[in-house]
Formats: sequence, structure tokens, C-alpha cells
Amino acid sequence: MGKVKQLKRKVQELEKALAQQREKKNQFKKALKALKKQHADEIKTIAARSKSPVEKKKAPAKPAQTRRRRNSKSTRDELFKRIKANAKNIDFSRIGTASASEKDDLQRIKGIGPFLEEKLNTLGIFTLQQIANFTKKDEDNVTEAIEFFQGRMHRDKWVAQSKKLSKEG
Repeated sequence: MGKVKQLKRKVQELEKALAQQREKKNQFKKALKALKKQHADEIKTIAARSKSPVEKKKAPAKPAQTRRRRNSKSTRDELFKRIKANAKNIDFSRIGTASASEKDDLQRIKGIGPFLEEKLNTLGIFTLQQIANFTKKDEDNVTEAIEFFQGRMHRDKWVAQSKKLSKEG
């Protein structure tokens, strides 16, 4: 009997994950549609160029790894600028403020690596206590601000982990 309950629970979890993935897919579709609408003129211009009878010779493409390295710094800089701008959506009066000099090792929380910690620090989140003070709304706002996977913070139980770790010292 216990095994049947476990299987049913697992099926429910998988169905929930599937529903979340579908929701994410719908969000991406909406975002793509909005981008297409926003850049419709550019898309038409590019499409018109590609239909021209004279084909220009293209330079051989560089390996993807080389392109990625060259663009990664600017892409990374842009990402951190967006994150910094998103700080206005976070209720620091409720979760608390901290500075880099008060910084905790946020990587002690399961699910936070060096890059994610850097994103949180850019946003102004430096301590375990700040994360421990999160509400569900704060989790959603921070997730959106750092451009992280929706619901992941909640599934990994960052708030509970932070509370436990801040008590441990």
C-alpha cells in the first residue's frame, strides 16, 4: 500500500512540474510574440534583404566558442546592469539591508553557486538573514529580478535553509 501512495505522490509531483513547464512555455511564447511585434520593422527589413537576388559572400563563421567568449563579457555586464536596475522591485525595508562588508557565504544554501551568489549580491542581498526574511512575494520578486528559474527558490527551500544556517552561525 505504501508503495502505491509513493507512486501516486510522484505522479502528482511530475504532473505539477509538467504544468509549470507548460506555463513557462506559454510565458516564452508571449515574450517572443511581444519581441516580434516590437521589432516588426527590423524583421521585415531583414526578410527583404534575404530575398534580394544578389547574395553577398559571407565570411566563414568563427567557432561558437570564440564568439561566446568575446560576447560573454558584454552580455554579462548587461545582465548585471538589468539586475541592479531590478533592485527597485525588492522590499529591502522588510527583508533588511546589508553591505558587502557584512556578506555571508550564500553558497552554503543548496542551489546557490558562485554565479547566483554574484547575482544576489548585485541585487543587494548579502546575508542569510535577508533570505530568511523572504516571503513568497519576495521570492517571486527576487527570482524575477535575478532572471532565475521560476519556483526554484521555493523548491530548494532557500528560506528554510537560511533560517537554519543563520541560527547555526
